[in-house]
Amino acid sequence: NAPVEPRPLPRIALSGGYSELETDGVGAISAGTLVPSGTDGEESSLVSEALSDWEGWYLQGAIAGPEFRGKPTRFWAGFGQYESDFDVRRSDPENGEFGVALTFAEEYAFDDGGMPSTSTGLFLGDSLALEASARGEGELTYGKFGVDKLKFSEGRTQINGGVFGFYRQLETDLWSNAAALFGGDPFANITQSNTIETEVEQIGIGLSGHARFGIVETDGLRPGFSLSASSLFEIMNSESKGVFRQTNTCDAGTCGAPLSNVTFTNDFDESGLEIGGSIRFGADLDFNKYASFGAGYTFGIIPGVPVYDLPSSPDSQPGGWSTNSADYQGFDVRLQLRASF
Repeated sequence: NAPVEPRPLPRIALSGGYSELETDGVGAISAGTLVPSGTDGEESSLVSEALSDWEGWYLQGAIAGPEFRGKPTRFWAGFGQYESDFDVRRSDPENGEFGVALTFAEEYAFDDGGMPSTSTGLFLGDSLALEASARGEGELTYGKFGVDKLKFSEGRTQINGGVFGFYRQLETDLWSNAAALFGGDPFANITQSNTIETEVEQIGIGLSGHARFGIVETDGLRPGFSLSASSLFEIMNSESKGVFRQTNTCDAGTCGAPLSNVTFTNDFDESGLEIGGSIRFGADLDFNKYASFGAGYTFGIIPGVPVYDLPSSPDSQPGGWSTNSADYQGFDVRLQLRASF
């Protein structure tokens, strides 16, 4: 998000850092539909998790370009990679009534040995236990390149603006499993497993703006201190893909052979123009004119992220696909080296 500081004199600059981000709207999954007693049908999920905590690194380089309309320019390129994961397991034994949709609460068609059949199977009963687990993995990779031009320079203040292109790929893999252990006939063990896979590829262009405000100048061994702000506006072609798979199992002697193993699959493929962007505020400790260490905080939006809305109650089975804009924010630290010759 922050190309090297907009100083016109250095000819070459390298910047690298570590970042931790928190997202909202990426890779959510739930498991274990719970129907507590005495709540007038209020329903929720025993496990509900999302890929919210991300960490990763980024590298960026810049080289001075020719003057344009009397102002210096700079070419830059950057690459970053972030990862996220979770692994949770919960159980809730003997806590009232539990429900697991064996097929779906609304009528669902399936193939019974070549004969079309339908079912609205839903089992409730006095539970011995409800166990649920969920796992998730995510990876975000991006590459950017652009050109900046010095717009304003006076005293300790410099402002740059530019254009850039970028490529971004966001992949998530999610798994969940729920097992309801019922007591007494005609109830038997019922399990439900879900898999959600998504992939987003985005290619676009954008406008960038960067400002640096010197507070204290470097003086001999005394380091300097500066504040910075940068923003990116992005317009892109976004292609979103997803696959949802659900498998419900039940003892054939209790549920009948047609309902003992029912699988549902729902694919998603959508593309279109999207708008996103980010803004970063930072502070840098300048050891000299060639090296600095800084930290910053970033807010941003990644549009066009596919999300499968898993039902939190049997009545909302089987859920469906939608696209959301994912918000992210987080802290980063970076080391920057510059050379002038």
